Amino acid sequence: MNSIVIKNGLMAAGAAIILGLVVYLIDPKGFLSWGSWLTLIPILYFMVSAVKETRNENGGFISLRQAFTPAWITYLFYAVLSSLFSYVLMNFIDPDLIVMAKEVSIEAIEKMSGLLGEDGVQAAIEKIENENPFGIQQTLMSIAITLVFPGALIALIIAAIMKKSNPEEMA
Repeated sequence: MNSIVIKNGLMAAGAAIILGLVVYLIDPKGFLSWGSWLTLIPILYFMVSAVKETRNENGGFISLRQAFTPAWITYLFYAVLSSLFSYVLMNFIDPDLIVMAKEVSIEAIEKMSGLLGEDGVQAAIEKIENENPFGIQQTLMSIAITLVFPGALIALIIAAIMKKSNPEEMA
């Protein structure tokens, strides 16, 4: 299983990074919004692929736990490597993306002013203006959070769909 998840994890990360880079080159603002959703396509494909290969390696059968593990570890590779790419891109290659990201965030907060109230809006804007949302600490926190949601949740759904019990073991 180790070579399966490493291969699929690296391919998922590579595909997501290439896709992200293409989106960035076409529309840097798109990289900050819809482009991140586009990278879900390769990660879903490679998570399913890792489970399928593991199931085939196990004679066509796989338990929920055995299916969850390769899917989630594949996501782990993707999350760490694609976050590292975003960190390098935004902090070293094109720091103007951080300014653009802050502007997009502030616009979104201002649109939600009815929900947050004037004080809430001002506090949120000040926080955005005074922090680097793509600093190392924020990047590490983001990785940790995404490993649980959506990473573990997606892996669990894939595992539940792809599990296949061995009828001989059930008897």
